[in-house]
Amino acid sequence: MNRKAECESVVLTKDEKRLLKKIHKNPHINLKWEEVESLADMGLIEEDDSPLPKHGLYSADIMSGTYCTTEFYDVYMAYTHWEFNLLVLKSLWFPILVSLITSLIINGIVQLLLLL
Repeated sequence: MNRKAECESVVLTKDEKRLLKKIHKNPHINLKWEEVESLADMGLIEEDDSPLPKHGLYSADIMSGTYCTTEFYDVYMAYTHWEFNLLVLKSLWFPILVSLITSLIINGIVQLLLLL
């Protein structure tokens, strides 16, 4: 499956989006598995495997229950931003551009008719 198809298959609820942003901003956040199970199944988060500071030193011990976003999260966010920009382009700028061109053409035709 390619990236676009994978991104299109992700459907998140409002609460899942909020939780995903929270995890992205706080990568070592401690959460219950039940809260993040659906996000982990979609591949947007994974269990945190980076060493955490312990008494000033970095330890290989990992606190269970901490999660961080994956590389697929970055791909998914870039895809959603791209889709949003396309939507804005289609729904806002395209009609404005069509109206402007139409107005210019009509004004040009009226000026030519006045010369006759």
